Amino acid sequence: MALRYCLFQEWRMTFFPTLETPRLRLRKMVVADAPAMLAMHADAESRQWAGYNAIHDLEGAMDFVNWTDQLTQRPVPGFCWAIERKDAPGMIGQCNFTQCDAATLSAALGYELAAPYQGRGFMNEAIGRVLNWCFLHLQLMRISATVHPDNLPSIRILQRWMFQREGLLRSAGFWSGRHHDLLSFSLLATEFAPAYALQAQVQAATLCATAARAEELAEA
Repeated sequence: MALRYCLFQEWRMTFFPTLETPRLRLRKMVVADAPAMLAMHADAESRQWAGYNAIHDLEGAMDFVNWTDQLTQRPVPGFCWAIERKDAPGMIGQCNFTQCDAATLSAALGYELAAPYQGRGFMNEAIGRVLNWCFLHLQLMRISATVHPDNLPSIRILQRWMFQREGLLRSAGFWSGRHHDLLSFSLLATEFAPAYALQAQVQAATLCATAARAEELAEA
């Protein structure tokens, strides 16, 4: 356990992990991302189940960026990645893990994506990469997530990665001036490998189908 705590300390002091997927880059959030963060929060409909109050001005967006930096400086740090496309730099969302506990080897997952990029598999791709890093590099035992019961797309992403529903947390969330029930999910390290293998097969099949379609269009 002391070794694991030291590893957390080393990451806090030396570097922020940049992660990549075929289409995405997950990197440290910087001051230049504040306008994108503010724009992402301007769409009230897409944020109705986001889990925390919307940001309404640039100062608030800057405060969020500063919070992500402070997160990495805690004795047991957390991380918040800005998500951007490799072919079009600029933040389109964020993925984070917080509530890190070196004693139980656990953390909580959170994420949000700008409305124009939803429904295109970007968040599924980003979450998979973050889970892989957390389980393999931090060697966590458990990652949890809470979701509003009506946020069906988010629930589907968690289920795709084999998160198990644990129960209903009554009035556990508070944003937009009212309390909200939340569903509790978790994924254990022993459950991640099968989920990762399954998602790899799905992604490979999707890439093959896309390539085949492109060839058909080129020949037409």
